[in-house]
Amino acid sequence: KAILCEKPLAMNVPEGREMVAAVEKAGVPNMVWYNYRRVPAVTLATVNFMSLCGLHRAHMPMLVGMFTAAEITTAPSARRMASALERLGADPACVTFYTEHIEADAVHELVLRHDVVGDMIAADPRCASDIVFGAEAAEFLEGRLAHHLLENWSKGSTTLRASLDEIAPVDQPVS
Repeated sequence: KAILCEKPLAMNVPEGREMVAAVEKAGVPNMVWYNYRRVPAVTLATVNFMSLCGLHRAHMPMLVGMFTAAEITTAPSARRMASALERLGADPACVTFYTEHIEADAVHELVLRHDVVGDMIAADPRCASDIVFGAEAAEFLEGRLAHHLLENWSKGSTTLRASLDEIAPVDQPVS
């Protein structure tokens, strides 16, 4: 048997120590599954929108739009990553990882555009606007996340709602 926590192990260091002591006394494994207490909403927005669309059949075209946006942007981003790795003198295996994806992802994009999106619109032309909405929503949400990350990183700040040092100060290790 094990103790599985779905939320943070504890709300503070003393509570965490108490939990660890209880688990050690019981002699069972313990782990935290979903520790989102310090993660800002902008970080979870894309996956939350994806879950909403996936859980409600009526929103399926929006989900297809999200995946279409991802496939359309994957090959160009892989090309940029491969070029950057080559410029930096990275191990050839690292470069190959991205160059192999350039052609494969370009094929995936075509299949998605024609066989998935094209077939959906042919079957129900009314879903076209929802597909576009899903693609635009994905780009908007990912853009907000990118802005959040880059803004904080440029200031040398954490992207979390609180720094890890505030959560568990380095001079006070959790045992």
